This record gives sequence, structure tokens and C-alpha cells, in this order.
Amino acid sequence: MSLHPCSRSTVDGQAASGPQEDKESGRPRLYPYFHSGLALSGANGFCLSLCRTFTPVYCPSPLSGITPLLYVAQTRQSNILKILLQYGILERERKPFNIVLTILLYPSRVRIMVDHELVDIREDAKTCLVLCSRVLSVIPVREIEAQLSLGRRPIISNWLDYIPSTRYKDPCELSHLCRLAIRAQLLSNNMLPSGIFSLLIPARLQNYLNLES
Repeated sequence: MSLHPCSRSTVDGQAASGPQEDKESGRPRLYPYFHSGLALSGANGFCLSLCRTFTPVYCPSPLSGITPLLYVAQTRQSNILKILLQYGILERERKPFNIVLTILLYPSRVRIMVDHELVDIREDAKTCLVLCSRVLSVIPVREIEAQLSLGRRPIISNWLDYIPSTRYKDPCELSHLCRLAIRAQLLSNNMLPSGIFSLLIPARLQNYLNLES
């Protein structure tokens, strides 16, 4: 699996514009963006699996870099977003609600090709909103409406249908709050998502913790 392209990114405060050579071996080096099980493709066609815990890359300026999570939100790749969320990436974000805004309001100039066919990213955007609602306890709908009042257009017109009322109007479900608390504990110990399946609970609850429903 790969995310491509990822424009200039920063790691540990240094800018990187693609693969760089390791000074000792002279071989191309890729920065570790993903947890084990994911891979990042370089511009020259090579692919490297990475085995370390994902750490978000925060960039104050869009010109200085982009996180994998933000890129996936911009392109509404719901299948990859689900994997990133299962690893606890959204909980690590400084402002997770910005990802929701990106999914809903980012211009839809980017199109995704699957098996040489264009995918309707509006359907993926709906799935992305549902997935985010499984991670967040609150989604400030009023902030979205404020953006719309300024003339911004959402990628889907009935976007509110894909955000549960318990995220912005009604009391949040106790089951969801328990899911957030357990995931937060596992995340603090770098045990997402593998630690979920070591818990002595029914498989249905494990899947619920793993954002399957």
C-alpha cells in the first residue's frame, strides 16, 4: 500500500523533498511515516516497509509539508483513512476537527483512480465522515455551518446525515465514550490496534473498539 504523491514533508524539523541518501551507505532513505504493515513508495518506484510507531508531522504552513492523514482526507481515500484511524492517528492530531473540515470542504480537484477508473469521491467522503464520528466525541457542526455561510461548498450536500446527532446535539452514547477511553489507554501504551485483540472481550466488542461499527 502506498500514498502517492506526498509533497514536501518535514521530519524532526527538517525539510525533505523526496528520498535522500544515507551518508554511510549511500542508499536512498525514506522517513518513517507509517506503523508496521504500511509502506511508503518513493518517486523512483521503490517501496520500503517501515517498522516503527507512526508520529504525526505537524507543519504550520501547507508549503512546508503535509501529513499522510491530511493527504488522505484531501483525497477522501476512505479505505486508507480507516487504517490510519485504527492506529490512533486522528487522536494524535492537535486539531482533529480540521480533518473533518478537510474531508467536507477541501476542493474536489483531486480524483482517485482505481483499476483505471475514476472513483466517485463523494461516496468516499460520506464514509470518511462516518469513520471520523467513530473516533471523535464532539463534532462542532456550528463551525462547519459558519464556513458554509462564508460561501464554501461541501463536497456532499446532505453531509449532516453522516454525522450522528450525538456528536453535536444529543448526549454522547455511553458505549462510544467507553470506546474512546479504552482506545486512549491503549494508544498511550502504543498498543493500537493490536492490543484490542488481546482484550478478553467478545469479538463483537473488539470490532467495535477497532472502528468496524
